[in-house]
Amino acid sequence: RKVANVVKNKVQDVLVYAGLSKRLTPFEQIVATLQASMSIEPVRKSDIVTISLRTPDREGGIAILNKFLDIYLKQHIEVYKTPRARKFFEQESTTLRDRVLDVHKGTHTFREASGVWELGEQRQLLLKQKSDLEGTYMNTISNLRLLKQEIAKFVELKSGMPGQVELTRVSERNPVIKNLDEHLGQLEASREQALTKFTPEGRVVTDLANQIARLRAMRAREEQLIVNSVTSTRNDNLVAVEKAILDKRAMEEGLSAQKQEQERQIRDIEARLALLDSSEVEVERRNREIALLNKNFHLYAEKLEDARISEAMDIASISNVTVVAPATGGVMPVWPNKRTWTVMALALGIGGSLGIAFAREMVQPTARSRKEVADVAGAPVLAVIAEAPGTRFRSRPPGPERPLVRAAGSGSTGSLL
Repeated sequence: RKVANVVKNKVQDVLVYAGLSKRLTPFEQIVATLQASMSIEPVRKSDIVTISLRTPDREGGIAILNKFLDIYLKQHIEVYKTPRARKFFEQESTTLRDRVLDVHKGTHTFREASGVWELGEQRQLLLKQKSDLEGTYMNTISNLRLLKQEIAKFVELKSGMPGQVELTRVSERNPVIKNLDEHLGQLEASREQALTKFTPEGRVVTDLANQIARLRAMRAREEQLIVNSVTSTRNDNLVAVEKAILDKRAMEEGLSAQKQEQERQIRDIEARLALLDSSEVEVERRNREIALLNKNFHLYAEKLEDARISEAMDIASISNVTVVAPATGGVMPVWPNKRTWTVMALALGIGGSLGIAFAREMVQPTARSRKEVADVAGAPVLAVIAEAPGTRFRSRPPGPERPLVRAAGSGSTGSLL
């Protein structure tokens, strides 16, 4: 059998090489082998079908047949079972689950890109931050306004302060009193005008009153006589005022920078609040979509479970094919058939013997009568010499070949056998 398989494979290779056949894959070879080895025959006057498989391995053949029967029963149920409800619900459940995952993933991506996670908490936190910043901002503005007023006062005070202070002087009538009186008159006029617009406790009126008081104090300190010649030095008070002005202006720059930073932070919070407002619609839409998809998914999951139960209950009524007996292996081998092979061997032996004899006769002909010898030699036979006993099967001794036919007599040709 192995020799036959080898020969068969070689012939198949030759046919494939010649383009007369197709090379089969291992799976196709197995299928072709099973098709050639399997026979299915109905039992007469019954609904029983007998399946036989001829294999060299008894246990392997039993396993193959049992597997074949299992596959057939499953396929029979698959073909004849009613509406594909379970398959439909499986597909819909899978689609909805994938859709839910996609929406969750898209929502996560949207939240990462926009920074929107919990609208209520984020809005409340941002509003609190904005309120705190606005309070701090208003304090900064108030401090900045007061600081500017102080700087203005110091500048005004500086403008009224001499740059030098006297050490020695020669006095004469002081013309400054006149200027102070004029300045006081202007300030009093400004104060009267301010009283028409502001209350006496107002900052403007108070500042004017303070200036008037200072000027009056200055006037009171002024002498009626002025110094004609003075030995002076730099006014230390003026230096202190200038230093105070520089310090206040440095503080003003710091407060201005703080104010700008607070304004920027407030704008950022307002932008984030605006983003929350604009994203609220999208977030709510996504949340509604997720809730709806989850609801539909749970609904289809329940329907799928019901369909599975219904299908399991219907299988018993669908499967009208029953295995009468499982596959079993025969005790005696069905191949090779001894009788068939014996007859074939006898026929082959007889035919082969006859063929060899005829072939030998054709290759090396033998003369069996005088006429055949005369025909072969082309001369008449003169005598026949009998074969000596015991020499029939002797091998001819080595030496030159002796001629079978010799010429005899004169004027005629003869043969000696």
